[in-house]
Order: sequence, then C-alpha cells, then structure tokens
Amino acid sequence: MRWVPGSEALLRQQVSLRPITAANLAYLCNLDPRGPVAPNAVSVVEGHYEVSAYLRAIYAGELPVGLIMLGEDRSEEEAEFFLWRLMVDVRHQRAGYGSEALDLLMDYVRTRPGAQELVTSCDPGPDGPEAFCVKMGFEPTGTWLDDEMIIKRPL
Repeated sequence: MRWVPGSEALLRQQVSLRPITAANLAYLCNLDPRGPVAPNAVSVVEGHYEVSAYLRAIYAGELPVGLIMLGEDRSEEEAEFFLWRLMVDVRHQRAGYGSEALDLLMDYVRTRPGAQELVTSCDPGPDGPEAFCVKMGFEPTGTWLDDEMIIKRPL
C-alpha cells in the first residue's frame, strides 16, 4: 500500500482503528511522525511485550495513516487508562485523523470497567501536542513525568 499525491479522496473516508497485522506492519513502520513521537516500530515492539497495551493502526478508508496505543493499569484501588502513543504520518496531519482516532479510543475506554478518565503526558514545547490535547478536552493535573506534563480528560 502506497500513498500517492492526488489520493485525498481516499483520505476523506471514515476513520477506523484496526489491529496491526503482518499485512500492514511494514507500511505502518515506514510512516513519518515528524515530531517528538517514537517511531512506530518502537511502539509495536512495546505494545507486543506489554500485556496491558491496546495497540491499533489508524486507517482513513483503506489507507493506514497512523498508530494509537493505550495502556490499561488495573490496580486494586482503581483503573487507569493512559494514552501511551498517538501518531499520525506527517503527510496526513491536520486532516482530523488524530481527533477521530482519539474519539474512537475514548469510545473503547468507556466500555472498560472503572473507566472515568483518560490520562496522558505531553511536551508543552512549541513542537509538542499541547494545543491538540487542549482542543480535545485534556486539562493539566499539575504533575509532571520527567519533562512532560500529565494531563487528563474526563470520559
């Protein structure tokens, strides 16, 4: 599968989250995040070895355009759902795919027992996703993880 200029009509089709398979793995690993996001190959490996990971490819119609990963922590006190990774290829950014994918992920999280909020961390710098996260309803918690601020969004 290859993206070519002029295929914008394909990209306007419905966004979906699909499992990562042998058929789409190489294509996903070659997508370019262009920014402070780990390469998709790293995300796939991390998701494979972390039992709590929910890892999906982001599709626009039949074209893979990114990747999203959720971490689920079920302690005895409460459940925590952490947006671990959200990556949209640089050629497809600012087309609404990240927003749609995040909405779909939140729909999934709402089905999980004990889900009340989605938590993530973000780099507040000029190249970071802070503006996107604020647009999506995330708010600062006042805590930091290394150099990233922790933010959350009620479900």
